[in-house]
Amino acid sequence: MSPRPNAPSKRRSPSGTRPPGCAIDSLPTHQRTALTLKLGEDLKLAQIGEIMGKSEGAVKLLIHRGMIGVRHRLGVTPQAERV
Repeated sequence: MSPRPNAPSKRRSPSGTRPPGCAIDSLPTHQRTALTLKLGEDLKLAQIGEIMGKSEGAVKLLIHRGMIGVRHRLGVTPQAERV
C-alpha cells in the first residue's frame, strides 16, 4: 500500500533533520504556495501576486515568513545568530 500523496512524510536526512521538501510541505498553505511558485516555478513576485490574488508586498512577506519556517523546521540558524 503506497502512502497518501499529501500525507506528511516522516523521512529523515542523514543528519537527523527532515529533508527540505518536508519542511516546505508542513508550512501554512499560502506560504507553501508562494514559495513553490517562487522557487519551483521561478515566477516574479507580481506574477505570484496575480495568481494568488495578493499584492507584491503580501507575497514578499509570505515568502519571507515561509523561509523562516523552513529554516526553523530544518534547524538552520541564520548567519547573524551564529556569531
